[in-house]
Amino acid sequence: MPSTDKNVAQTVAELARQNDMQLKNNNASSLVTVPEGYRLEDTEKHQANRNRFRGRFNTQSSTAFAEYVADRDTADKCFIDNTNQDFLTCQAIFNLGNEEAAGHADDTALLKLPITDEFRALSNLGRTSQRNIVDFIQDYAHCLTFSDSDEDSDELSDMSFSHALKAFRSVTVKSAGEMTSNVGDLSSTKSAMERIEADSSIRLPRFIHMETSLYEDLPKVKVTARVAVIADSDNLGFSLRIISQTKQLNDAADRFVEMVKALLPDELPIYVGTFTA
Repeated sequence: MPSTDKNVAQTVAELARQNDMQLKNNNASSLVTVPEGYRLEDTEKHQANRNRFRGRFNTQSSTAFAEYVADRDTADKCFIDNTNQDFLTCQAIFNLGNEEAAGHADDTALLKLPITDEFRALSNLGRTSQRNIVDFIQDYAHCLTFSDSDEDSDELSDMSFSHALKAFRSVTVKSAGEMTSNVGDLSSTKSAMERIEADSSIRLPRFIHMETSLYEDLPKVKVTARVAVIADSDNLGFSLRIISQTKQLNDAADRFVEMVKALLPDELPIYVGTFTA
């Protein structure tokens, strides 16, 4: 026992003796009785060294995480959480211990992979304006491609970036109005019908493809969004719906599990789930 801790214990014992108190609790061996108004103060922060090593290492790099775990070489278990669509995590605990000798579980390493900026931008578009989709195409030109297909065919034909950008820029709304009127001896009725449609001098792409990782540090995949035009009398907009988005996120979560298992030592127990000490 460090000298500081020994002095604290002696002080408590002396106070108890002076007050004729029984320190030991036979029903709970880890509890002692102390006078009301006194408390035990942790003096570790005043010592030259800590009582034990502990700390939390956080990173978004799978390589750095694997290197840290390997350098420490004392990890007890790893827990992978792949249920949150905003990020994927893996936690290694170095002082978890076991049922016979439980540790404090406060010496850890955490790998956290967030969704990439590219995939988040595509996911957030949803129903958007003409200005926003043009800005999106220009901002993420490095990972976007475009394609078109006939109404009666599933075959896709590639469309150049410049063609797609011009098409989105040149869409306008055409409005055609028709008025009918019926007049009778006792009544008169009028009705108006208006037809709204979007028109572009250049054919719009039906699909936008993005080549990107869904989460940082994972392999790139091809994400496809279907394009639809939304037009009313006042506004022109677009709807981008990612095809099989849930499946792609689930596949990415499975790849994360495989990646972690490949990076860490075979003898290290790895569990898919969360752990709270």
